[in-house]
Amino acid sequence: MAPQYSFPILSNHEIIACLAELDIPLEEADLLKPAADTLYRAYEAIVCLLVGISRDKMYEPNLEAVDVLEFPELYEEAIGNMKFHRYLFELMECCGVPDFSLRDLMKPEYSRTRRNISAVINFAKFREEKVAEFEETKEKEEGEARRHEELLRRNVELKAQIKRIQEANEAGKPDAEALAAEVEEWRQKHAAKKLEYEAGLERKQ
Repeated sequence: MAPQYSFPILSNHEIIACLAELDIPLEEADLLKPAADTLYRAYEAIVCLLVGISRDKMYEPNLEAVDVLEFPELYEEAIGNMKFHRYLFELMECCGVPDFSLRDLMKPEYSRTRRNISAVINFAKFREEKVAEFEETKEKEEGEARRHEELLRRNVELKAQIKRIQEANEAGKPDAEALAAEVEEWRQKHAAKKLEYEAGLERKQ
């Protein structure tokens, strides 16, 4: 019975096409008859892409580790290779290949190489989907944040405008009161004149 994996095993054509989209150089002949040096370079490119680290940074020697060695220059390449192996093994574990081993690098076989690369491609697609979802969610949240900031800004402006209107009303209140007093005075005078006029009419009668 064929082993079951959490990812689909892709055809040779699918693998080569997907790797080309990821800018990882590998020909179908390299897949059918995998060679250690060719796959090593492919796995390096895979690690750099999916881990998000440059090749120079990956092979940069650990200064603390180098300092304790008597001839550090003799071990720089070995330390860099160890870092690459650690990144690669951790990545393959994440891809669903816990049994990835040095044999897959040093003496690669077609069936295992096909399985390993299928796992990597499946992980890359999953990662791309999640990144796209994250970017979409982030864009929506940023849009909502901008709208919230705009509402807060408009609220502040409205409050300031209301305050200015209230202050203007308060400043204009004495004028309104003076006008009302004048009107009342005019009304009283008019009423007095009216009473005087009506009294005069009564005297004439």
